[in-house]
Amino acid sequence: MPSDITHRGYREVTIQNIIFKTDTVIYRLERLYSPSTEKFYEAQLPQGLKGKSYGSELEAFVLTLYYQLRVPEEKILKLLPSQGIVISAGKISNLITRQYLREFTEERNAILEAGLGSTSYHQIDDTGMRVNGKNCYVFTLCNPYYSSFFTRERKNSETVLQMLNELQLDPTELAVVQSDDLVDSILPDKKKKQLGDYIDILVADDAGQFHNQTNHRSLCWIHEGRHYEKLTPLVPSHQKSLAQFLSYFWIYYYQLKAYQQQSTEEQRQQKLLLETEFDKLFSRQTGYSALDHRIDLTKQKKPYLLLVLDFPEVPLDNNEAERTVREYVIKRKISNGTRTLQGTQAWEVFLALVDTCRKNGVNFYSYIKDRISKSFKMPALSTLIQQMQPPKPT
Repeated sequence: MPSDITHRGYREVTIQNIIFKTDTVIYRLERLYSPSTEKFYEAQLPQGLKGKSYGSELEAFVLTLYYQLRVPEEKILKLLPSQGIVISAGKISNLITRQYLREFTEERNAILEAGLGSTSYHQIDDTGMRVNGKNCYVFTLCNPYYSSFFTRERKNSETVLQMLNELQLDPTELAVVQSDDLVDSILPDKKKKQLGDYIDILVADDAGQFHNQTNHRSLCWIHEGRHYEKLTPLVPSHQKSLAQFLSYFWIYYYQLKAYQQQSTEEQRQQKLLLETEFDKLFSRQTGYSALDHRIDLTKQKKPYLLLVLDFPEVPLDNNEAERTVREYVIKRKISNGTRTLQGTQAWEVFLALVDTCRKNGVNFYSYIKDRISKSFKMPALSTLIQQMQPPKPT
């Protein structure tokens, strides 16, 4: 150091790190005996630890690894013993499927009920699923505030119609539901509610199982645009006609998006103009027969593609449902589906919680730990959904 060096304060350097280690605690519970009653009396474990061998942090960590981070069971079994945790494969399986299934099923149902009342519209999509080696289907019903999943044996209109029957079951009845037919057998004397009893506007693609389910149905403009993008004209003039029409198609789409942001008075003025523009755009004759046929098919869907003119809050695409069901698709590719009834129900419940936490800015691990430990310091997701509902238009 130079001889003339002087102090000039400090420079702060932040180093982030994480300490991953076990925390094993032995609780000494005092035991007392009363000769008069001939009974032993013992101190109680802290709330949330009674009847357990593992802490809430560890159990929440396992659930987070499996459902949010998509870590397979065998990898979790390698990770925990490497850090000194004595745990079996059966315990891990029980933890991620059965141990907390009933409590979180009730939580999921509360989320679903709150979500159904949060917006005037709801979005739906489906994907394939393997359950014990059998081909089944998973439906997602969602909006920007919640996500829900339903595994069904069939993909048809009747299945969609009865999708929310589970809301009429109590946890005891729900525990024995294994198929669509069993739901029917459990509810013979109850008034079965149909999807349209819960939902007024359904946003979906044009799959047949989503037709005539609710009072109103809105189609996805992105799906409609994909039909045109799949056309493969070979003649240069046809290629030019397709490119020109697609530019008009997306210009009109963005006009509809602008309409959603306008005031009510502006919307009244624009509504008739946009309807007229739709008729003009989808009455074009280009000379390219495949394109003209596709244009005519789109024109027949006018009431569903232009539902936004009467309900500006309804999204023009079904991207929300597609993003939601992607959670299931990725998990399915990693684990190749489920093998048991409890495992199938656990996927529905916990993956719904994962995505609902994401949509509401809630840390999934913290939320699961709060519920497992029974501290209940965090507000319920259903409460957050009710608080985040946008004000109704006047």
